[in-house]
Amino acid sequence: MYGRFINHVHDASPHMIHDLGQPLAVPPSLTVEVPERDATVLEHRQHVLKPLGFQRFEPMAQAQLQPWIAPQARRGTLPEARWQQAEQHW
Repeated sequence: MYGRFINHVHDASPHMIHDLGQPLAVPPSLTVEVPERDATVLEHRQHVLKPLGFQRFEPMAQAQLQPWIAPQARRGTLPEARWQQAEQHW
């Protein structure tokens, strides 16, 4: 949802692995095979994020969001609501 990945896939619950694999028709598994190459992991992440429109939150993006979010905070908008509004605004 937030464009983040867990750092250690072996910490993932087998139930979560099963639930994610089911719609993809992936056979049930108790573990996730981690690619040996770091580049493969990065390629997989990009393959997931790019079609969803995610992009890095770099200083330029932060600079563009800052003028919008500060007035929201001054109005007393709760952080959860600001997060959702920022996603829609962005």
